[in-house]
Amino acid sequence: MTGVGFLQGPVVVNKCGGRNVSDRRKWRGVCSSSGRVQLQIGSSEGEERDTELDLDDEFDEDVVVDTDELELKRREHLLENDLYASPSIPAKESTKVSVEVGGKVITFETGMVARQAAGSVIVRSGNSMILCTACAESTTSPSADFLPMRVDYSEKFSAIGKTIGTYLRREGKPSEREVLTSRLIDRPLRPMFQNGFFNEVQVLASVFAYDGSISTDSLAICGCAAAIHISSIPLVEPVAAVRLAHIDGNYIINPSKTEVELSRTDLVVAGTRNGILMIEGTCDFLTEEELLRGLKIAQESISKICGALDQLRIVAGKEKMDAKLRAVDDELLKKVEALTDDLDEAVKVTSKRLRDDAINEIKDRVFTELAPTREQVILDPEAAENLVILQLTWKKHIAGRMRRLILDEDRRPDGRNCTTVRPIHIVPSFLPTAHGSALFTRGETQTLAVVTLGGDDMAMKQESIDGDAQLRFYLQYSFPPFSVGEVGLFP
Repeated sequence: MTGVGFLQGPVVVNKCGGRNVSDRRKWRGVCSSSGRVQLQIGSSEGEERDTELDLDDEFDEDVVVDTDELELKRREHLLENDLYASPSIPAKESTKVSVEVGGKVITFETGMVARQAAGSVIVRSGNSMILCTACAESTTSPSADFLPMRVDYSEKFSAIGKTIGTYLRREGKPSEREVLTSRLIDRPLRPMFQNGFFNEVQVLASVFAYDGSISTDSLAICGCAAAIHISSIPLVEPVAAVRLAHIDGNYIINPSKTEVELSRTDLVVAGTRNGILMIEGTCDFLTEEELLRGLKIAQESISKICGALDQLRIVAGKEKMDAKLRAVDDELLKKVEALTDDLDEAVKVTSKRLRDDAINEIKDRVFTELAPTREQVILDPEAAENLVILQLTWKKHIAGRMRRLILDEDRRPDGRNCTTVRPIHIVPSFLPTAHGSALFTRGETQTLAVVTLGGDDMAMKQESIDGDAQLRFYLQYSFPPFSVGEVGLFP
């Protein structure tokens, strides 16, 4: 084979001239800058002599490179001669913004972790730490007529120095608490995206450290909003959230677990600088005046946090992407209106099933007239885009008709006015062998509720970062596809 060598660095070659070990010779050398190798050849008897070998010379076929020793000595030689310049990644300084609400400091930090994400923020309060990231596709989803955003909240048991008690000793599917918190984060964020922004978005919130002083759900909302706000994803304005407790006539912002247990309220309030977007939680018979006073206090704290998020964006924010926004075409809306003169009558049909059939018949007529054909959608991207715009236009048109019917005529789609409750019918003990059951019907909506009683050993064991618990009451819920007359997966 042809010669093997390096312009700089040690070379080790084992030359096996025969089958006996005593016949082996070891060739050592260091390449010079001229491309020739200074070799020192030693026999098994310890004889040594110097020679030179041109790298273009051919070796015998049984010459083998000792790669491990070669690489080690090559690196040592380069380091000794200052020839090895290791590429280094410069340490990037993080950016921090802090704000005090309710006597507690919340810090937002970016630039240290998850630099490849469109936006990443570590939110801290006390020793609690949540990493929130946001990423988005650069192009609009081809068939989406809504914002395809996914929010995933997760709690790591390592955050409290604990190993989960499952057989595999690792977190599995999201717990009920994690699913509900994911929805809690989604609700105030979703309406604050630009109208017509239908790029796929993923928001992740991971609790990596938890000291138990403040609940993590409100912090996660703030952190996720901060990650989106400083990213290139178009958000109209920042969102923040606080937890609200009421003890002895006083409101407490972001209370501890002990304070929540003593409180008459347990509310998560989310909003922007100028308004409230979401209220989630429970109250123990507060008057309207007391509740409004608490919401005003929460709004003041939310406004302070939003101000801090704006400061973070000024210092570390990215330029917002020039995203393609899908909007309803006014000319197309006029064409749809011209083809749906009988839509008001269809909306007024009392029976839900018959009403849906009548509306779908009108929809089919509109789409047959205005929608591109299947072949056009497959072959022409612009035709596929026109189909999505038509779907958006139809949704806006029928929603506007129903809204106008309610506001102008005080009539809901099922014929009721705005103050009439749907007829309620209850059949107790519907199942003969269950401990308890009832068939509850309100209008055309039905629920079959079943109760099973058990002993203490049947309590549901629950693990969370707030500690272990045994639930004496738990609810299992399913929504089968036949309940809305559709075909789908049954859990």
